[in-house]
Amino acid sequence: MADSGGSVCAWEGTNTSGCCAPDAALQPCASCDQASECCTEYEFCVACCQRGERAAGWRDASKLPARLEKHAAVWTDAFDFCRSVCRTNSKSTVHENAYTHALQHHCFGAVAHPSADAPKPLPPLPLGVRLLTSAEGESCDEACGKAVPAAACFPDALPLVNTCEWLLASFPCEAGCGEGAAAHLPAYNAGSVAEASTKCVAAPAAGAAVASTCAAKGPNARRLCPCRAAAV
Repeated sequence: MADSGGSVCAWEGTNTSGCCAPDAALQPCASCDQASECCTEYEFCVACCQRGERAAGWRDASKLPARLEKHAAVWTDAFDFCRSVCRTNSKSTVHENAYTHALQHHCFGAVAHPSADAPKPLPPLPLGVRLLTSAEGESCDEACGKAVPAAACFPDALPLVNTCEWLLASFPCEAGCGEGAAAHLPAYNAGSVAEASTKCVAAPAAGAAVASTCAAKGPNARRLCPCRAAAV
């Protein structure tokens, strides 16, 4: 539970006033990412919110959402404010049926949704190779074949671009990036299945259990394709 003093603890760690006892209090931001101000647990979000500058927002009338509307909240203190802003909101979801981040569902920052990590520098592509993104359910052979000027999928470059870093540079990856084993990786899932929608998937860093091929295609998958100018 979280209390109005910005502490969080288990129920058995409360004192007679119903607040967290000092010797039972946990780190208030233990499940929170400081950069995005988003947390995996609602209670930690409420506690961490009260410890930061964000809690002062309840005093700023300009930040209150339409206070005169009947459905709008009217905050009386920082605790009330943080309980409200930490509730899951539309900015933490995509397609109305999936979370933007697999774990961080509760945010108290001004952005109100998990922010992406800073991208890592990408290695150079082989000479003459450019990356194209396929249509949903399309193979790299098909995607490169439609390119102008004409190009062909370059299979030797598939292992190089089969990483989350390359996917994040090419697709929105709203639900993050994970690892998988399939011949159509790397790819972005553009389908409507909640568990996989808007998620990018690459082969494990240690090596793919299933080798990627230019001809493979996956249901709802948009592939990341290395293409090289076709020989004349």
